[in-house]
Amino acid sequence: MFLPLASFISRTPKKFGNPKRPVMSAQISLDERMLKSVRRIVPSLSTTKYKGQDGRIAIVGGSTEYTGAPFSAGMSAFRTGADLVHIFCTKDAGGPIKSFSPDPIVHPILDHHDAIRQIKLWLDRLHVILIGPGLGRDEKIFKTVSELIGICRDLKKPLIIDADGLYLISQKPELVKDYPGLILTPNAMEFSRLMKAFLDRTVQPVPVVKISELKHLADSIGKNVVILNKGAKDTIVDGHKGTEALCCAISGSGRRCGGQGDLLAGALAVFWWWG
Repeated sequence: MFLPLASFISRTPKKFGNPKRPVMSAQISLDERMLKSVRRIVPSLSTTKYKGQDGRIAIVGGSTEYTGAPFSAGMSAFRTGADLVHIFCTKDAGGPIKSFSPDPIVHPILDHHDAIRQIKLWLDRLHVILIGPGLGRDEKIFKTVSELIGICRDLKKPLIIDADGLYLISQKPELVKDYPGLILTPNAMEFSRLMKAFLDRTVQPVPVVKISELKHLADSIGKNVVILNKGAKDTIVDGHKGTEALCCAISGSGRRCGGQGDLLAGALAVFWWWG
């Protein structure tokens, strides 16, 4: 189910958190309305549920150079509360990812000549598709993923695009134009590429993106897109007319190291399904 940003907000840039209060790991303060929204979507524990009911998440990514990214996204999904995680990666990446943990279901088929047919066998069972962590930029893989996005569109599958998946759509913006349920998670550089691709505007990467530019980008992609822009102040906007931005006033990590975006994307996939 696609959860529009309007479910959470309705007015001009709303800040959550207390920027004046030092933040230590779990001591993050969120306003009560936001907490109620989160509580509302988190499923209750029950002995009557079946395996997979609370989230079957697909991660499309993992290549020779990048095996940690899809694994991190998958474990984040598990720790958020997903029941099952499937990772669709290249053959070379399959062994290392399997050695990290027995928990994800690993399909080392992304570079196989029959990849699309094999992935399609699973799509009906998967709730949210996350494309990008560890994907790399191999042209053969990009061709496969481009076709996969088209199939997901036809099936109206909730789709999250991160990392090199964002690079792909900056080269082929038509892949996601008016997609019926899409979340993009760009950092500053990725946002700049998207602005060039969708609006033919050159903007320099900056720590805090203008809300007006984020809204303009979302509007240009379609009404069913949500953009979670990562930066000094994380900001969420959507393509719905009349809704505004949600801004996080709490400072993020003092370090920007590999894997942080993967953890966010994995958790986001689960929350989307719950929503």
